[in-house]
Amino acid sequence: MSEGSGTLGTVLRHEWRLLRADRAVVVVLVLFIALAAYALGTGERRASAHRSALERLAEASRLTVAELRQQAMDAERRPGAPSDGPPEYGPRDPEFVLAATRQRNVVLPPSPHEGLAVGRTDLYPDVYSVMTLEIGINPYPQALPSKGAGPIFGRAIENVTSPRKLLVGHFDLLFLMVYGYPLLIIALTCNLLATEREEGTLALVLAQPIRLGTLVAAKIALRGALLVGLALLCPAIGIAASTGFAAPGDGTRLLLWTAAVVLYGAFWLALAAWINASGRSSAHNVMVLATLWIVLVVVLPSALTLAATELHPVPPRIELVEAARRARNEARVTANEEALRRRFLERHRDRIHDQASMYAAMTTIVEPAPAGNPLLDDFFARHPKLAGDRRFTQMSLFYVLLAAQEEAVERRTEAVRDRIADGLASRRAFLDRWAWLAPASLAQRVLSDAAGTGEARYRRFFEQAAVYQAEQRAFFWPRVFHAATLSAADYDRLPTFEYVEEPAGWVVRRSLAALAALAAFAAFGTSGAVVAFRRFGVV
Repeated sequence: MSEGSGTLGTVLRHEWRLLRADRAVVVVLVLFIALAAYALGTGERRASAHRSALERLAEASRLTVAELRQQAMDAERRPGAPSDGPPEYGPRDPEFVLAATRQRNVVLPPSPHEGLAVGRTDLYPDVYSVMTLEIGINPYPQALPSKGAGPIFGRAIENVTSPRKLLVGHFDLLFLMVYGYPLLIIALTCNLLATEREEGTLALVLAQPIRLGTLVAAKIALRGALLVGLALLCPAIGIAASTGFAAPGDGTRLLLWTAAVVLYGAFWLALAAWINASGRSSAHNVMVLATLWIVLVVVLPSALTLAATELHPVPPRIELVEAARRARNEARVTANEEALRRRFLERHRDRIHDQASMYAAMTTIVEPAPAGNPLLDDFFARHPKLAGDRRFTQMSLFYVLLAAQEEAVERRTEAVRDRIADGLASRRAFLDRWAWLAPASLAQRVLSDAAGTGEARYRRFFEQAAVYQAEQRAFFWPRVFHAATLSAADYDRLPTFEYVEEPAGWVVRRSLAALAALAAFAAFGTSGAVVAFRRFGVV
């Protein structure tokens, strides 16, 4: 072992004894451990409750389809079951099945690591009751639309959370790392050399065969190893408790969390060392570091968010709701359903005597679709395969009109949806461009992505939900329009939704820029500390 490494080891052992003897240090570390345990506990309890609620919703949707399938199978086996003609209203009728499954829930499964970071789970809906042929509902004005993607016709089951709770935020491990971790570093590093310098012991120490750089490096290295070790032990315990490192990408996500914590901690350690190099008192160091914490962790991220909101405004949600309502009303007027139904009743007055005979006539009499209806003509021009010979029962024609209205609402709200998508994209680009000014924002972004609760996951969920709705339309529309009979085998072909997680490598690539910026912050702080210590006065 070289003389330099032996001296460094001696200094490290001496600093370790000093830290253990300092009651304030012990109290701060115990407090941090207690807060970390509380954050993990509350995060896991919330994630467990959230997971159970979503599993119940998903199970309810599965049971509905399973019951209908069994009923359809029983109807097929029943003697005398009709093999041709319009199906009876029941589990073999696509109209009935569509109505029964109209509110099938599309569920974003909770991230396995949601206990580490609440992220956006309290802001964005993770359950949609996707509907089709239901023009009475507005297209959901999604919070994260993609330009060119159609709206989801349905209801978003919002997370009901107190506005005050949303404003304050949840106390989870991410919150502790972004806000509390720097305070812990400040508490343990605000007095690296100040007391020794004031009491005159620093000159005696440096009279020995040890350089100032070695002494400072030993103090920073010991505190850094202790702080980073504690900070990294917490997510490891959280992942082990939630998935046992059995979920795909667990190791990658832990490494990503580790990189963010190490670089974020390195920046604050370097900053503390830089302030200590001024040679002022420990009280002065605490005041300066606390001010920097307020500016870098609280003020600057809020200022960036406010600037993005002001410079890149997004049309309010109510504008899309109103545009959808106007488009729906216009489509209803164009469809002129009442006139079509009135003419049908007049043409078949001799067959209609009561409610039952009217329903029988509307579901059995096949007639050509009326010509000259602009809504129908436009719909059939877009979907010639669905038009067939343009002959429908009155009930099927009613559903064709609903489908045409859905598409009309989708087209007429496209401009508003694109404006919202453009505004959100511009806002995200602004935050990405200027996020390097706020290391706390960079760390928060990486940690939430590593935990699987970031904004990107919700955008991906919405896009997959929109694809699912298109698949649902493709399955039901032709069967409903032409009164096809559903068999038990058709239930096996019903569109199903299963969220496909993005590969962990995509998360890493998306986080590389933020990690590079954190590394640049740490390097800048280290360079400033090195230069400052070269001018440091021992007395």
